[in-house]
Amino acid sequence: MLLFQPDAATYDLYHHPAIGDALIFVTIYAVLSGLSTVLVVSLDVGGSGFLFITFLGSFLVVYLMWIFLSLALHIAASAWGGVGLLPNAFGYVGLATAPMILTTAVSVVSTFVLPSVVEDDPQGAVRNFNLFLTLAGMIWGWPGILCYFGMKNAERLDSFKAFILTLIAFCLMAAYVVISSNAVEQLFS
Repeated sequence: MLLFQPDAATYDLYHHPAIGDALIFVTIYAVLSGLSTVLVVSLDVGGSGFLFITFLGSFLVVYLMWIFLSLALHIAASAWGGVGLLPNAFGYVGLATAPMILTTAVSVVSTFVLPSVVEDDPQGAVRNFNLFLTLAGMIWGWPGILCYFGMKNAERLDSFKAFILTLIAFCLMAAYVVISSNAVEQLFS
């Protein structure tokens, strides 16, 4: 229901922020994100010396992003007239990782499959496909559609204001993801 009927699924988050469910979703996403990062790094580097540190770093970044995005969206919503509480923000932002769990699982599978299918630059194909999946997950979940409905329902923010705030958050995060992926460099080289 959360993935395909986000308005109905987030309707009661103002009264019941679903922090426990959000923590479970974020943890699953953090584990899959860490696994995906380890797989990509091991393919690029070919070694396994720092894979645990790589996994741990990626795992912790997910939790830090959850905290940062929850705080940022809650503060912005409050400044624009939202009446939700901080636990509401942690609830809907955590639940918004659901699509990213799916896209990251596909990313893990594609990391194994794409190199055997693509002959020219298999690592580049894996990176580009994973970038596409990351952006799709962001549109659908974090900080996209699910965060929009979370802000609308859990923060009790006007629909237009929720749209503007999630659009700004999405554009900033998408720009960071694209720039840090070196996709821009690859276009101009």
